[in-house]
Amino acid sequence: MRIFFAKKSDSIYNSKIVANDMEKNSAKNFSTVEIDPATSEYYVTIPEWMINDLEWYEGTEIEWIIDSDQLVLKEV
Repeated sequence: MRIFFAKKSDSIYNSKIVANDMEKNSAKNFSTVEIDPATSEYYVTIPEWMINDLEWYEGTEIEWIIDSDQLVLKEV
């Protein structure tokens, strides 16, 4: 599964542009799915530099879009 992040104004249909943004620190573009031991919920940590590049902050509302084998996170 591939995950794409999109700013509010970015198009989620042009995945090349969004994916290229993630090459900034390509060695750190990978994460594992983890389980919170207190809640048993799954989570993935988004690197801080990605959040900063997208100008997201705590409380930013995002939309989860599943498109075939891709997960897109888009600011609402």
